[in-house]
Amino acid sequence: MKRILSVLGAVSLILSMSLPASAAPGSISVYLDGNKISFPAGAPYTSQGTTLVPFRTIFEKLGLQVTWNAKTQTVTGSKEDLTIQLTLGSNRASINGVIQKLSVPPATVKGTTYVPLRFVGEAADAKVDWNEGSGSITIQTAKSTAVEQEKIRKLLVQVLSCLDKGDYNGLKPYLSADSPFQDSEKELNEWSQNNSQISKITDFEFVSLNQRTGEAFVETVEDTHRTGGLYMPDMLNQMMYTVVKEDGLWKLQDFEIKEITYKLPADALTKTVNVPSTEDSKINEVINLYNKYLSDKNLDGILALSDPGIITDEFKANLQSVFASRKMWEGDVKISNVRTIYYSESEAAVYFEENYLNPDTKSSLILGNVFVLHKSTEGKWLINAGYRVSKKFKGEEN
Repeated sequence: MKRILSVLGAVSLILSMSLPASAAPGSISVYLDGNKISFPAGAPYTSQGTTLVPFRTIFEKLGLQVTWNAKTQTVTGSKEDLTIQLTLGSNRASINGVIQKLSVPPATVKGTTYVPLRFVGEAADAKVDWNEGSGSITIQTAKSTAVEQEKIRKLLVQVLSCLDKGDYNGLKPYLSADSPFQDSEKELNEWSQNNSQISKITDFEFVSLNQRTGEAFVETVEDTHRTGGLYMPDMLNQMMYTVVKEDGLWKLQDFEIKEITYKLPADALTKTVNVPSTEDSKINEVINLYNKYLSDKNLDGILALSDPGIITDEFKANLQSVFASRKMWEGDVKISNVRTIYYSESEAAVYFEENYLNPDTKSSLILGNVFVLHKSTEGKWLINAGYRVSKKFKGEEN
């Protein structure tokens, strides 16, 4: 009787190792580089929060050569400089001989050996993500991800080139069907008539790239240099792009400007700009009056110096904010280093520095600004735009 019970106990133990309590196959879908994997030997299942899949299919899909040692109950997957070994019923596995602990050991279900999906995928240098909403798992191999990232880089370079030129016809093939820029022809054409610039992407960062859904978010840093048209300082832009896949090709869906940093061209403060003396005096007078009205918190005075086209409620609110910010500096604000850095008959760009000094703390703040002035039909120079191009802060002096 004891022997019978012993045998029954052994059989029970084997069955418990072979078929976990939560081994009932579910409807888990697994995608590799955007393509759904079929598992002929058995459906994936979840045990203790870990998804397990038939070992041979996943190893081969990841490009691993598979061997099975029936004596030791060990499965091995290998390629180039990678060897992964897992043993049935053991929560210890190895990657290139280095022992790793598994949250759930490999198991046999109806004659098929299952292995933890995430462990195998990440050991093969792939990115594994669980999508709770769809109940699916996406695996992205490093090689495939690099290929798709390069395609997106080329797309954004082409997009930026078209935007620099205001070339809507060139841009249109790179836009997704639902992109809000599908109707931007008029705006781009108007922009190109007055502006000319060259932009270069200096940094890419892929926030996310999902090949299954065909969507990616990319942050870039772009260095933009004006080459003609209306005056504007050079810019360093931080952007966020949304790209989607349509008919197998990545397309621009949308973009967001996260931050703009204005800066002067390298020779802006050293090159000579020829300005007629009478016009130079008028331009400098506008800058000096602006400083006086700013110190006096004279809103009407500043509005009188401004191009009517830029005066909005938001413009007025911004000026009130500037007035309020000056309260922290008790000393006088002085204007220095005033110079015209660009001039034409109807437009001028003036660089100047605002020097803030707090006599109590000896702290100082120097703000470098560029004001763009347009000449009205009456011959009056008016402020049309302002840019902060530098900021220097010095603490308490010894």
